Amino acid sequence: MVNDTGIGSLDRVRSYYDGFNEWRRLKSAPGKLEFLRTMRIVESSIEKGASVLDLGGGPGRYTIALARAGFRPSLADLSPGLIKRARKRIQRAGCANEVEAIEVVDGRSLACFPDDTFDAVLALGPYYHLVTDTDRLHLASEIRRASKPGAWIAVAFLPRLAGVRGLIQRSATRSAQVPEGTLLSTLKSGVFHNGERWGFQEGWYAEPTEIRDLFEGAGCKTLSMVSVKGVAAGQEKAVLRLRKHSEAAFEEVLDVIKRTQERPELVGSADHALWIGRVS
Repeated sequence: MVNDTGIGSLDRVRSYYDGFNEWRRLKSAPGKLEFLRTMRIVESSIEKGASVLDLGGGPGRYTIALARAGFRPSLADLSPGLIKRARKRIQRAGCANEVEAIEVVDGRSLACFPDDTFDAVLALGPYYHLVTDTDRLHLASEIRRASKPGAWIAVAFLPRLAGVRGLIQRSATRSAQVPEGTLLSTLKSGVFHNGERWGFQEGWYAEPTEIRDLFEGAGCKTLSMVSVKGVAAGQEKAVLRLRKHSEAAFEEVLDVIKRTQERPELVGSADHALWIGRVS
């Protein structure tokens, strides 16, 4: 049973990710486009040599890429299983000397990191699962505390409309996970409680204004809100297939995505969105 502190929820989330193959997800067509676009956003926003917290970075795919791109990453994740796999992958990738820390965190606290540690924070997962206002605000405050003044922050969130859209499909194929009444309650509150112990656990589908207000309330300034895949959401296989035929055509698609990434109608219905800001 989920309690008011969200601890029960996080136990379920931890168990889910211990058995989840996040590395394989990022090798799928949607994952590849998400990864490529996210790294381009990061590399165009922060300077080489910056210390970057990869929060919720799971098996270390982004940590390895950040190290290879000339940053000084630290990896933190809720899942001990994913962190164990990350240590092995980072070692095999030859990036261990560039990675400053690898830590298991509880999903709401960054107590293992001192104040003013990071030049940038990339949080690509924690806010998918924090189902209480208290936990969401506490982690936002912790991100701000562990970041230097002026630090660049990018936080991934699952927009409300996209979350409910996904639950419609799940209700037809895995109905026990989406009990009757779940769709309406999730549309209203953004909180999804899985009816079973397997599958995606305990989700928070945020309205863009909610994630903006959360971080502005924690002392950050909003720079932008972006749909990572822009108008290409749902066309990932076609985009990657295009690259095999024409690099120029592929880059044109990426330019179109970039030019449309901040449109409110795309951000509000994106399957993967980012709030981007700075510590005030």
